[in-house]
Amino acid sequence: MARVALHATAPLPQRIEFPALLDDLAIGFIRRRALFVWQMGDLPTRSPDTATLLKIDRAGGGQLPENPSDIRPRLPLPALDRVVCAGHVFGRTWQLTGTTATLAEARRFIAGVAYKRNGSGMPPARIPSAADLEDQQTKAVWELCLKAADDPAGDDVGQCLHFVIWYSDDAGKAPSKTPSRLPDDWPYEQAQKIEGSLGPFVSVGVPVGDNIFVMKYCGVI
Repeated sequence: MARVALHATAPLPQRIEFPALLDDLAIGFIRRRALFVWQMGDLPTRSPDTATLLKIDRAGGGQLPENPSDIRPRLPLPALDRVVCAGHVFGRTWQLTGTTATLAEARRFIAGVAYKRNGSGMPPARIPSAADLEDQQTKAVWELCLKAADDPAGDDVGQCLHFVIWYSDDAGKAPSKTPSRLPDDWPYEQAQKIEGSLGPFVSVGVPVGDNIFVMKYCGVI
């Protein structure tokens, strides 16, 4: 159960389809097909690359495959495009302010991680709507995030596939536990794998503060 990112007991489908209703009415057996739309929330900083979806009926019974062949092979994800990549960058940095060049470098690094991971394990992309972009400040930040998605096309972040955006009281050498700590332990337990930080930045959203750093983790296991 620890690997289940999405879980619901007897969820109702958003849509029910009848593949061949007229034919089924003629034979007296109606086939139905349900469509479930799962909304993803914010994922932890270090999210699993895979998740297990459990299907449980209203009586509480679980449905498990009997043979490996019953599980369809996972389809490959399409290559991450610049807009989705920019959405990953925007979602993590839209509330940050600081030195222009340093913030641009931080955004470029995050975009490089997103490309390297092909979006897997990244927090959900946040792509502003047309209404959002009517705000000039939001539009300006979005354009910077699009540029960040274009810049690292040839970058290779190597083993630096994780990052943490958090308070740091030692100039980005490690995340701080005050005024609050990260919910996960790994950023503290593997702080020795930080190979550079960018900041300090000011954040008006969580984490709120003026000592916020983007810490690069390399070789996290």
